[in-house]
Amino acid sequence: MHIIYTGSSILGKICFNSFGKLEVNGKKSVIPFGPLIVAVNHVSMADPAILNAIFPRRLWFLAKKELFKNKLANSFLSSFGAHPINRFSLDRKALDWAYNLLAKDEVITLFPEGSRSPNGRLKKAHNGIAYLASKTQAPIQPVTIIGTERINTLWKVPFPFCKIQVNIGDPFTLPIIEGTLTKSILDHLTEMIMLRLTQILPTERHGYYDKNKFSN
Repeated sequence: MHIIYTGSSILGKICFNSFGKLEVNGKKSVIPFGPLIVAVNHVSMADPAILNAIFPRRLWFLAKKELFKNKLANSFLSSFGAHPINRFSLDRKALDWAYNLLAKDEVITLFPEGSRSPNGRLKKAHNGIAYLASKTQAPIQPVTIIGTERINTLWKVPFPFCKIQVNIGDPFTLPIIEGTLTKSILDHLTEMIMLRLTQILPTERHGYYDKNKFSN
C-alpha cells in the first residue's frame, strides 16, 4: 500500500476525530473481500479523505480528469490511488483501469454525480457507474456523507470543526442485462443505484431523486 495513501489515512483519522466529530454507521456491512464498487454522494473536497480514513478496505478512485491538470496534483492523486476519467463520454482507458482492479478483487470508488453538490442534495448522476457495475457484475456498496459541505476550503480539510456522518448501506448487485446497454437501460440502472443512496440520506437531501418527483 502506497505511503501517501497510508499516511493520509492515519492523518485523516487523527484530524477528523480530533478537530471534528466523526460518526460512522454500517461499517460491518462492508464486503470484506472480492471486487466492490463504492457509490458515494459528493458534497466536499474532503469526501475522499473521509472515505480513506474510515473505510476498512483499500480504496481506488475514479476522479474527474480536470483535477489532474498540473503535475503536482497529478502526482499526489495518482499516489493516493486516483485515476482520471472523462465524465461526459465513454472513457475506455479509465474503464480498463477499473476493470483490471476489480478483476484483482480491489475496491473502486465513484462519485456518480460527477461533481460536488453545492447544497448537499443529490444531483442527477452520470451513467458511468451503472455501465461499470453492469459489465462487471461487481457488488455496489452505497455510502453517504453528511456534514462535509461545511468544509469548503482546502485548509478546512484537516481542521473540519464540524460533525461528519458517514452512512454505509447494504451491498447489492444490478440485474443482469442481456444484449446492448442502451441509454434508457443505463438511465434506469443509474436511478436504481441513486435510490439506494436515498435510503441512507435524510429526505431533505434526496434532491433530484426525491421519490415524489420520481412517482410523477
